Amino acid sequence: MYCHHKFEQGTKEEEAVKIVRVHSLKSGGRFCINIPSLKSIWFEPDGSFHVDLYEPSLELTRCWATFGRTSHGIGLTRIG
Repeated sequence: MYCHHKFEQGTKEEEAVKIVRVHSLKSGGRFCINIPSLKSIWFEPDGSFHVDLYEPSLELTRCWATFGRTSHGIGLTRIG
């Protein structure tokens, strides 16, 4: 099951992490803060968390320049 929550504008990342971590511990659920095109922060019910970074990638071939994100199959653009 997925749900969506939008933080108030100006909420700092550290504050959002504290809020979601407490909520995850209380509910026993797994949660994620998604920062599009940059990273996802995953919270486990035991209080642990890990971060997935979406680093930019560039592949140059003879005819194409392919831009994207490592370990992420979306956002590819070809210029050629």
